[in-house]
Amino acid sequence: MGRKRSILSQCDGDYQHNKIMEMLVVKFLHQTLTDVIIPTFDIRLLQPISFSTLKAKRNASKVSWLSDNCIGTSAAPYYLPPYYFEMHASTGTKKFNLVDGVAANIPTDGLKYTEASTDNSMKDNRENLEKIGKDLMKKPVSAVNSETGLYEPMEERGTYEDALCELAQRLSEERRFRHKYM
Repeated sequence: MGRKRSILSQCDGDYQHNKIMEMLVVKFLHQTLTDVIIPTFDIRLLQPISFSTLKAKRNASKVSWLSDNCIGTSAAPYYLPPYYFEMHASTGTKKFNLVDGVAANIPTDGLKYTEASTDNSMKDNRENLEKIGKDLMKKPVSAVNSETGLYEPMEERGTYEDALCELAQRLSEERRFRHKYM
């Protein structure tokens, strides 16, 4: 592999990468015995990324090596360097620069929404999704701090409910303005 140790990391990650690839029986994400969701964070795009069995089964462009997903989600900043890999599909090449622990310090927070939003239209899932949406609306608006890479509340913006009402107000004013001068 020949990866060099990053100045910002204590290890080069080679041992971990080799061990993960050696231990995995399943090679591709869509081949797992159960549906899985693997949360991680792309440090180049500054956004959370999740890989899921359901996405990979439904869309050939989402098929990825399971080892890439596992290494990406375990690339703990400071200890291991970010993990870079590419996914090639007929629609083009997608590049990832992944670390763990930046946006999904509690991975189940992000998973609640993802699990409830699958195509399963059972009443429980719909109710769960509605509850997650209502809970989210009461939380403070957050953004990634570019210095730390962590999501932090933006107290001056209020809650997501406040931000959504503000957006709706601005859109309504814009629509009135456009109709007035058209």
